[in-house]
Amino acid sequence: MTESQSKTATLTRIYNAPASLVFDCCLRPEHLVHWYNAGDGWTTPNAETDPRPGGRFNIRFQGPDPKMGFELNGTY
Repeated sequence: MTESQSKTATLTRIYNAPASLVFDCCLRPEHLVHWYNAGDGWTTPNAETDPRPGGRFNIRFQGPDPKMGFELNGTY
């Protein structure tokens, strides 16, 4: 898929928690590694975030089989 063919997806979730707590859990690596994963049996052994405009993120997902895994990275 070329850049001109890219699609946008928007997800909305409502949490019964203070906005500051939700923000911290979604952006701070020490929280992400405990809940953000790719599905049952998957883990998140590493997360790096710099949530500033232009900052980068890199999150590693590891599957139940050690040969399975991928990284999610991008720019805020």
